[in-house]
This record gives sequence, C-alpha cells and structure tokens, in this order.
Amino acid sequence: MALTINSTAKDAAANSYISLADANYFFSTKFKESAPWLALTNDQRVQLLIEATRILETYVYGGIRTTTTQALSWPRSNLVSREGTIINNQTIPKLLEAAQCEMAAWLLTEDDRMLSDIDLQQVDQFKAGPLDIKVKAAAVTVPPMVKALLAAISPEALITVDNMRSSSVKQVS
Repeated sequence: MALTINSTAKDAAANSYISLADANYFFSTKFKESAPWLALTNDQRVQLLIEATRILETYVYGGIRTTTTQALSWPRSNLVSREGTIINNQTIPKLLEAAQCEMAAWLLTEDDRMLSDIDLQQVDQFKAGPLDIKVKAAAVTVPPMVKALLAAISPEALITVDNMRSSSVKQVS
C-alpha cells in the first residue's frame, strides 16, 4: 500500500507539513538538492517527507497547538514573528514547509557521505601533524538550515531539539 501525503493544517490524520506538489516546487528552485530529489520516485519522495515530518515532530515548540485534535504540532497559537506580528494560527508557516524540505534533503544526502558537512561541524579543533582532532562536546544533530528556518518563524518557535523541555519552558499542570 502506497503512502500518501496529508498536509491539511489541523487535520487529525495529517502526516506532513507540505504537499508533494509544493515540495517538488521547492526542490525545483534549489540548485544542489534538485538532482537527488528528481531522481526519486514519487513514493520515495512521500516517504522522505513523512520521515522529515516525524523528525520535526520530536522538537519542542513555543506557543500551543491550535486544536487538541490536530495530528501535528503546527499550526500553533500564541506566537509572534520577529517583526512583531501575530503568526497565523490557521495555516502552516512557509518557513516550516521549507524546514521540512531541508530536513528531507539532509536525510537524502547525508547518509551516503563518509565525512559530511554535519560531521565537520562536530569538530572543534583539528591539528594536521601529528594528527589531533578534538570533537565538540555537543553533537550537531540538526542541520543548521533547519534550525535557522524554524528560528526565523518566531524567536519563540523552536524551544529545543533534544526531546526534553528546556528549563525556560513552564510546565502546565
């Protein structure tokens, strides 16, 4: 049975923030990621988008879900943009759709590299002779572009990516 994308905002069965058609358009405008994306079948693209959504769903976001029945974390209420405008809580932010596509591109391209860009970001210090590599204490597990896009939605949009609530987040009882 083939997977299908449901990107309807606030839907109880949604499994993606972006439709396949919109993702195809996003990748058609990208220089580097367009070729690997175009080489995939539609079924593979759907699987990749759903997996990217699953990863984004592990993050903790500011604001609150718009409804208690929506399957995904977005749309959200009580968020203000960097410009001070209220973020529409009826739709999925375009920057979130872009973040999902960037996550899909990362999933598609990072797995087949011996030493990827993300791996290089783990290195804090490198000495060539004699070889001396010092790895950063905190591993880079999220593509920087994904973090940047989520942060661009709102300063409070992305609380943490480590599945644990930050100490600055108040627990609701």
